Amino acid sequence: MIPIGAADPGAVPGYPVVRITAEVLFGYLGLLLLVFLLALAMGRLWRSSSSSSRVFIRSFGPTEMRRRMGEFNLRALVVRIITSPPVRFSTETGEPVSRIWLTSIGLGITGVVIVFLGERGWYIADNRFIMFWNPSRSMAQQLASWDSQPNLGGPTGPQGFFLSTYIAVLRSIGIQAWGAERILHGTLIAAGAIGVAFVIREFIPRSRIAPLVGGLWWIAAPYTVGYLTPSGLYLHAALCPWLFYAFLRGVTSSSRWRWAAVGALIIALTGFINAPALVHASIPLIPLAVYLLATRQTTFGIILGWILRQAVLVPLLLFPWLARVFLATSLFGENLGLSETAELVSSSSSWVESLRGLGGWTLYWNPKGQLMLPQLGIYLDSVAVIVITLVPVIAAVAVIALSRFRARLLFGSIMMICAAVMVGAYPLSESSPFGAGLLALYKQVPSTFALRNVYKAGPGLLLSTCVLFAFAFDFLHRRFSGRGMMKGLLFSGAAVMFIASSSPLWTGAEYVRTQRNQGVPAYWQDAFSWLDAQPGASRVMVAPTSLIEQYRWGSATGGDLFASLLRRPFVLETLLKTPSADASNLIFSLASSISDGSYRQGSIGPIAHRLGIGYVLIRNDINWRVAGAVRPAELDSIRSDPSLRLVAEFGNPGQNVVEAGDSSLEAVREADLPPVQIYKVNGESEPIRVVDDAPAIVLSGDGEAWASLA
Repeated sequence: MIPIGAADPGAVPGYPVVRITAEVLFGYLGLLLLVFLLALAMGRLWRSSSSSSRVFIRSFGPTEMRRRMGEFNLRALVVRIITSPPVRFSTETGEPVSRIWLTSIGLGITGVVIVFLGERGWYIADNRFIMFWNPSRSMAQQLASWDSQPNLGGPTGPQGFFLSTYIAVLRSIGIQAWGAERILHGTLIAAGAIGVAFVIREFIPRSRIAPLVGGLWWIAAPYTVGYLTPSGLYLHAALCPWLFYAFLRGVTSSSRWRWAAVGALIIALTGFINAPALVHASIPLIPLAVYLLATRQTTFGIILGWILRQAVLVPLLLFPWLARVFLATSLFGENLGLSETAELVSSSSSWVESLRGLGGWTLYWNPKGQLMLPQLGIYLDSVAVIVITLVPVIAAVAVIALSRFRARLLFGSIMMICAAVMVGAYPLSESSPFGAGLLALYKQVPSTFALRNVYKAGPGLLLSTCVLFAFAFDFLHRRFSGRGMMKGLLFSGAAVMFIASSSPLWTGAEYVRTQRNQGVPAYWQDAFSWLDAQPGASRVMVAPTSLIEQYRWGSATGGDLFASLLRRPFVLETLLKTPSADASNLIFSLASSISDGSYRQGSIGPIAHRLGIGYVLIRNDINWRVAGAVRPAELDSIRSDPSLRLVAEFGNPGQNVVEAGDSSLEAVREADLPPVQIYKVNGESEPIRVVDDAPAIVLSGDGEAWASLA
């Protein structure tokens, strides 16, 4: 388990001064300003609202509520809410349709091109390795509820069928893995930006510039840059504006089944990969429903009808995923306990960082005093960039407080609700009542622990910030009409903001250089081909085990090479449990004994026979220092085991085996080792075979006790 202290941003040398300065100047003072502006906004709302709006607000006052309690009729109230006809406030833009499509094309090109500007030719660790290196196999696995290949078999994990299909199409036309990855990233960024443009078009119909400005800030925002990878989790952010738009159109237009189908498809796309992220992406729908009811643009009955249509369509699309969840409920619960804690998640999510679209613990995780994501350091150590990323937030609050924008309170409430969720229980020593309630909820209702990564509420925050910032920019653009110098300064400032905030994207710094590769070496391809050509169906055990899939030639983070390139079943210890709990315990015990020096020669034979393991593959090219594995020289005990015999080697001696500058005695020994060695287990080791009619063996203990069978 990662210690909570590892996520303390103050532990990073060179960062505390700027972080503390930002917290004081833009945090506490900013909160005071926020309270003042919100109070001012409520006062302006009361003074400038129409008589019908004041009646609606006053109906919730204590005097009116006491008067109505005596004449309260629940049945009549429900009937009135459901049957009340909506007042049609037109949200149609009145602009030529071609204009929004031209904006969409421009945003799409920008989103795709910007991710191709840096680190070209390098595949960066993202999602599951198999999704990019063998997407057709990933698709096939997603069509089954059980995957018999890894370890001893287990439920199919949520790899993302639709993402795998998209990448498979790209790979089928000759695009390499790194190119398909960039196209996917660009597509997701562009999808989110275009979705924001369509939302802005509904609420600011007369503006030509606002949809473009809002979409561009979506591309450049710290949330997009910080959470783009893994892209499977960013998918819910990219689709959040479209879910918002589908709900809006579905309850205010006559095409209700069409928009219900769009909403169901969006829910299916996100739910297939990460259901908690879908819950967080749906938060903006609640304020939107209240807003539409308050302004009488729809009725409760219409909203209920949209929800019921989702209840019909979504299960049809998610049935395979729901079946897998049912089969693996206990396994998913155990893996939740092995991942990050709620306290760790809330260790860095301050208000100022959350409002900027940051705050997630992974952005500040600094084991050994170095950020795990150094490419995001510009958002933490550059005062200029800190100020730039706060400008849209300040503009959004100013719009809420000072403007007459009709939907300012809608997007202001979305902004504040999502920010509060992102802050969560921070600070742990003095959590707010809401944060303390979250921690209590996680303990009392274990299933809600899946929602602990509160940074996933960021898409709603970013959506509202983009809309309000776009309105502010449009207001200034109109205000400076005829004043060329002021308008030039306005556009120049916006360009500087976009370039500075998006710099990790177009410089390539967004992609972690320690988690990349330019292709799998040929000797691995040869090793996999050799194993797949061997007769029988016995499993391959991989040694040594590692915490991170890091090789000397590059990274294979996200499931390693074997599920992608090897057809034969294999056994490899993973950080999270993949088969049953008993099988995971056995695999962990066997792998640990090999890796920690406690292995007893001769013990692998009986265990391998019972597990159907016919081959042991030793990967000497693992970057053992980074991956948290034992160095190749320490595996000599398994190499000399009498129950194993060397049958194949791949690669040249010392190739990708010895660390540069290592002159130790172990390095001298490792210089003679090839990167891949394959040993055959003596005797019959097929998973299905005929055995003697001998008495059964009763073994007491867990996986550690299997070594006594030798």
